[in-house]
Amino acid sequence: MSRSLQALLDSLAKSPGLALLAVIADSAVADTPPGNDTLMAMRTLVSEGALNQLDFRQAWPLLERGLMGSRPSRLLSGLDSCGALPHLLPEVAALSGSYQMGADGEPVDIAAHLSRLLDLAATQNASLRVRVAALLCNLGKVDSPPQHLPTHYLHIDRCLPRIRSIALRFGLPQPIESFAILATQEMERVHRATRMRADALTALLERVDAFAEPERFNDLLTLCTCDWGAYPGQETSTYPKAALLRQAMAACQAVDATMDNGSQNHESRSLAVAAALHSCRQP
Repeated sequence: MSRSLQALLDSLAKSPGLALLAVIADSAVADTPPGNDTLMAMRTLVSEGALNQLDFRQAWPLLERGLMGSRPSRLLSGLDSCGALPHLLPEVAALSGSYQMGADGEPVDIAAHLSRLLDLAATQNASLRVRVAALLCNLGKVDSPPQHLPTHYLHIDRCLPRIRSIALRFGLPQPIESFAILATQEMERVHRATRMRADALTALLERVDAFAEPERFNDLLTLCTCDWGAYPGQETSTYPKAALLRQAMAACQAVDATMDNGSQNHESRSLAVAAALHSCRQP
């Protein structure tokens, strides 16, 4: 009998659902998948209704533990393999079989992309809010109108209420929820950042409050860097947008330091960004 199966059996009397999640979370922490006997036992538990009365707020600490593991994709694969994912996160389960365009123009399975994104976040020792945002930021692409594919038109509008629903379900802390919403709204703008648009770069920095919340801004760039690297063929690429935005931020901070009474001026910042990036397009 495997140790994970024994641990599962030892915990069943307390809460079958939580015992199942604990084993899956441990697999993500240790980067070791459950054994076949354990997986069969978990499938039986799920089919017999072990998750039907689960308190989602009690389940969240175990999901958090798995997300913060060395291989968080094992959390998703474990939940999916035993049939628990649709019970806990039906929005994430629905991603399987949905596609988006990769950097090379080839279709990329969004569920597979999510797994790579989470594991890249782990290699970067990313914070919990980065990993939660990675889990949730593409949920609006599940039901994109077929006539718009491969473009996921208005997917952000469809994603935001799903993030709020999941946050309510699991009782997520407000800063975790708000960062997931911010990341969902801004990720594509970060990916499209270009030195030729100094005004837009400055507006992005101001919109995400990068000057007052530099740690959150760095987390946003970490998420975008991992999202970039999760696409096939870009695993070892350097993400150019992060360096671009950090350079733009430094230019803004330099001009802010010269302003009287700490006042801030969008136009002055934009001009400083244009000069720093040698942009031929003035803001």
